[in-house]
Amino acid sequence: MKNKIQILVVALLIQFSAMYAENSNINEVTVYKDRALVTRSKTINTVEGEKIIIFEGLTNRLDPKSLRAKVNGKGVELLGINWEKIIVNKIQNSKLNALELERIALENAIRELKDKKTVLAVKLKFVKEYRTFSKKTISEQATKKVTDESSEKWNNSIKFLDESEEVVIEKIHNLNIEIRKIEKKLTATKSNLNKYINPESRTTITAFVAIKSAKSAKCDIKLSYVTYGAGWTPRYDARIDPDTSKLNLTYYATVTQQSGEIWDGVQLYLSTAQPQVGAKAPKLPRFVLDGSFATRNKNIKYEMLKGDKVGSAAPQEEFEVSAPEVAEDEMSISRSSVEDKGTSVTFKIKDAVKIYPDGRPYQVTVNDSILQTKLSYEAIPVEKAYIYLKASSHNKTPYPLLSGPVAIFRGGGYIGTSKISYTPPNSPINLFAGIDENISIKRVKKDGFYNKKSLLGGTKTDMF
Repeated sequence: MKNKIQILVVALLIQFSAMYAENSNINEVTVYKDRALVTRSKTINTVEGEKIIIFEGLTNRLDPKSLRAKVNGKGVELLGINWEKIIVNKIQNSKLNALELERIALENAIRELKDKKTVLAVKLKFVKEYRTFSKKTISEQATKKVTDESSEKWNNSIKFLDESEEVVIEKIHNLNIEIRKIEKKLTATKSNLNKYINPESRTTITAFVAIKSAKSAKCDIKLSYVTYGAGWTPRYDARIDPDTSKLNLTYYATVTQQSGEIWDGVQLYLSTAQPQVGAKAPKLPRFVLDGSFATRNKNIKYEMLKGDKVGSAAPQEEFEVSAPEVAEDEMSISRSSVEDKGTSVTFKIKDAVKIYPDGRPYQVTVNDSILQTKLSYEAIPVEKAYIYLKASSHNKTPYPLLSGPVAIFRGGGYIGTSKISYTPPNSPINLFAGIDENISIKRVKKDGFYNKKSLLGGTKTDMF
């Protein structure tokens, strides 16, 4: 069945790829501790028959095994899904060619302008030399008897040469300005060329969803996949009001992602589930104590005592332990670092968010609750001579508070940073709101003793 779907994908791709390669939008993102589930969607008008719907430009950090598709439309059936990697260089070929043509055009334009500048420079040199010659001729004829008409003719000639020189100089100046502008564009074009000629080693993934429609219909197609390079961690703000004994606890989530895709205006979900942990409970490996055969790898010796009672003075005999083989997946599960705190919770963020794949922390608000708290004082004078204000409350939310840092505020002022441990619903929350400077404490060591009668009738002295 899988081979048939792949053949169908390839055959239909040639015919319908151009028609159905519309862009898709990311609608929902569920972020886990170390990955995210991304859901894209697109709406198409299909006709009767089998079609291929293409989702282009997917991140190369997705897990291809997690690709899933869902079709919502009357008379539309999902046939299968396939994918392939697209090298970034292939996508950049058209841009590379366009930039190369632009570079050639700019260089040709600069060359033409410089040729014009060369012609003008030759003309300017001729004008200067001819003017020098004219002035020399007028100076030589000044000693001779010349007519007014001849003198006016030479003066007009020099005036014409001066005006021509000004025009040529202005044209050369304008050409220099235009050449500098084009050279600036050429520098930018060459810089872009270097980016495309030496691209990062990246790929994108294109998904092909094969559908079959009984008639012309409008249908929605959703594509989901798991991508790595994303995660979230909890943090809190705890504002304690000593006057009203209220605790305002704000639950934040710090979300980061480097998936390569922009999450723009998406519905964000935050989950405490751990997809990397197998759903099947692990099995304890069996250890068989048997002296008849030895282990294959390493012998682990146990000393067993013979006798009616453990610890009796009986001779000791050594036995060897053999561990049976365990399935690889079971062993990997048992080696996983798992902190199972109970049923997972998914938080739905009310407002749409926009998170760029730049790895920066983006803060979103999960919940804001006001809790009744009990204030008390606590001191450990052997460590520090201070009285600490302690706020005790209970988690009244239907979800657990995950372990994370908490910023403590008291009466509007920032006190410091503490930490909230994992707190299930209806479990106690204990936070310290700093020291109370109005109360002083001092630890004093006193020497003394008292006497009392011992069991044997004597006197016993206890020092304290």
